Amino acid sequence: MLHFPREPFLICLCGVYAAAFASIRTQIRGLYGEDGIEPVDVFLRSVKRSYAGSRDASTLEWIVNRFPTLVWLHEPLQWTPSFCMEVICLVGATVSVLGVVRPAWRTAGPLALLWFCYLSIVQCGQTFMQFQWDSFLLEVGVLAVLLAPWWQPHRKTDDTFETPAAAIWTLRFLFFKFMLMSGAVKIQSRCPTWLGLTALDFHFASQPLPLPLAWYALQAPPIINRLAVAVTCKGYISRRKDNDSHAEVRDSSSGVGMEHISDAPGCHESSFIEQSRILRLHVVGSVHNDGSG
Repeated sequence: MLHFPREPFLICLCGVYAAAFASIRTQIRGLYGEDGIEPVDVFLRSVKRSYAGSRDASTLEWIVNRFPTLVWLHEPLQWTPSFCMEVICLVGATVSVLGVVRPAWRTAGPLALLWFCYLSIVQCGQTFMQFQWDSFLLEVGVLAVLLAPWWQPHRKTDDTFETPAAAIWTLRFLFFKFMLMSGAVKIQSRCPTWLGLTALDFHFASQPLPLPLAWYALQAPPIINRLAVAVTCKGYISRRKDNDSHAEVRDSSSGVGMEHISDAPGCHESSFIEQSRILRLHVVGSVHNDGSG
């Protein structure tokens, strides 16, 4: 048996669940509604068509074995699939907040409900829910069910609990795997920007939603960005490429320095779209400088 700070861990996990459900809830109509980017009703119909030859299609056993998600409840409840996803997010967010503030909601039952609610969203999330952090949250969620108490004792207990060593070491291995694969996937992609430690030279401009501080981070000395990329990859990058393809471009009117990113085949970040985002952020920065001057 090992000592493990179970209560702080479960509180933090419930907080992550709450943020995840609340964030997804605000995007469901635009992403999965009838007029969304990837309508979930069309997706579920395609799932059914793929198993059209199965006699037990749409039965409970088929749903559990083939495509487990609570979104199937939209049929008996006569809801739209997107509305059902919104309700699942609201339930998940509510249970998560209760888990943060009340110990009784940090037991195995509520945590299992949170895990299945998030799995239900990921199953129907298609392109927008297939990221590394979605899988990671589901993996941690399973282990949290094993780590959590089955019921809340009436007496007040200490913040540190004795937990089976197997569960703790499994959680540690999961964290190790996450960090290892985060670095390995960048190297295995053979993207010149990661191998050359230049990814952060334009990441702050090409990220999906640049924050107000992104423009200032983009102006950081190149050596800072190189070191940050090396730390991100956890030392697995063994070689660096020459950065001759990056030519300095400076706006003579504003004096704001930018690096022109040459096209690197096979690397998404160096595409024309990403360069356009850089130029757009550069223009915004120039206007900001002119206004402040």
